Amino acid sequence: MAKQAIDAVGIAFYTENGTFIKSLSETGTHSIPSTATKYTFTINNPNVGEPHITINEDTVDIKTNATRDGYIDSKGQYHYSELFKCSELLPIKQGKIYFDSLATSLLYEFTRLEEGRETKIGVGNVFFDAALYDDKDYPHIWFTGQNYGYESEEDWANMVSSSANNFSEKYIVCSTPLSLTTNQLVYQANKCFGARYINLRAYTQGQAVYDGQALGIIEGQYTASDYETLFWPGSDKIHQNNLLSYIWAAKMWNTLLELGYVEGERIETGDYYLP
Repeated sequence: MAKQAIDAVGIAFYTENGTFIKSLSETGTHSIPSTATKYTFTINNPNVGEPHITINEDTVDIKTNATRDGYIDSKGQYHYSELFKCSELLPIKQGKIYFDSLATSLLYEFTRLEEGRETKIGVGNVFFDAALYDDKDYPHIWFTGQNYGYESEEDWANMVSSSANNFSEKYIVCSTPLSLTTNQLVYQANKCFGARYINLRAYTQGQAVYDGQALGIIEGQYTASDYETLFWPGSDKIHQNNLLSYIWAAKMWNTLLELGYVEGERIETGDYYLP
């Protein structure tokens, strides 16, 4: 295994005239420099994860804005490289920036010690990794991302259905609470999965607050309109906190019970909730 260090940073800030201010690479929420009016970001190519950037409360469309092959270094300079994608200078306002899974400065190259055996997998063939095979008889929860990779919402539904039905007939599908859960995606999911589908976007913005109150973990003065304050209290508008995770878990378990896929009692209290 060979390790290569490249001076690539996740975020770089600039003044109005393009003077470099500072760079950031550590995942989390940061204050935007007071003199910054522009910024760039860098991601790995291909991505090593699902990158996210939120500026104040606005989510950045990374796929659309990562237009250049190359990276920005810790001095704010651009370098061409096919190992990275980066943006042009983009406008930014004062406040907070959250990011994760942007450029990593360490790259690894693996070389086999001995020649492997070729295995051909035909179209439509199904294979399991050990963990999925061991759990193939359990009900599955398909918590699906929507970071692209499909041509249409109907294509997304067909891919999820094809995958889920290859493992078990007992499953539920949950789409994310983010903006890519479009009306068309919800239509295709309801059409394809029916009672097996949970629209986490609609649930989070509607009933989740009241279910949290019924569980005894949200105080009574809150309404559905307070969902962002309760579930995404910081600049990170991508990853839910433990409060919403517990409410989701109760919703998923109770749905599995209603479908007859598991045996047990409904979750109706917050006894196991850990703030």
